[in-house]
Amino acid sequence: MKVLGLLEKAGPDAVGAAEAADFAAWLAEPAQVAALGNMIGRDLVPAAGAARPGGPTLCSDRRSGAAALILGQIGQSGDAALGGLLAAAAEANARIVIWYLTELTAAHRATLDWLGRMTGQSLAVHVIEVEFWRVGENALAPRLSLAHSATPGAASPAPASTPAAPVA
Repeated sequence: MKVLGLLEKAGPDAVGAAEAADFAAWLAEPAQVAALGNMIGRDLVPAAGAARPGGPTLCSDRRSGAAALILGQIGQSGDAALGGLLAAAAEANARIVIWYLTELTAAHRATLDWLGRMTGQSLAVHVIEVEFWRVGENALAPRLSLAHSATPGAASPAPASTPAAPVA
C-alpha cells in the first residue's frame, strides 16, 4: 500500500534566502517565463543573458515585441520593493511588468491601479501571488496565481479577501 501525505501550506517564513534565490532562478527558466506569459495573455521568452542572480529577468513578448520584466520577492509588497520594481522597469524600458510576491497590500494594489490609469496603454503591470505548499518534509512547491492586472481595459481579479456574492 502506498503511503499518502497531507498537503500543507507553508508560510513565507518557510522559504529561506537560498530557497528564494532558487525560486527566482527557477522563474527565469524559459518554461516558467512562458507559463507566466500565458497567465497574463502574452507570449514571453527570456532575452539572451536576461537572468541576473538576484536581479530582474528581462523578456520580450513575441507577438508585440514589447520588453518585459519579471521581478519579485518572497514576502508582502513593500514601498522599497515597488520603487525597485519601477526603477528596474524604467532601466529596461519595459512595457510589461510582472511582480511576484506572497501578498499584495491594498495600498500597493491602489498604487498600481493609479499607475495603470496614468500610463494608459503604455505600461501593463501584473502581480502574481505565490503560495508555497509541501507534503510532509518534502521540497516546497510553488502555486502561482494572477492576483492583479493594472492594465487599461483588463479586468483585475478581486482581492482574495473579497467574499463571494451570495447566490440568489
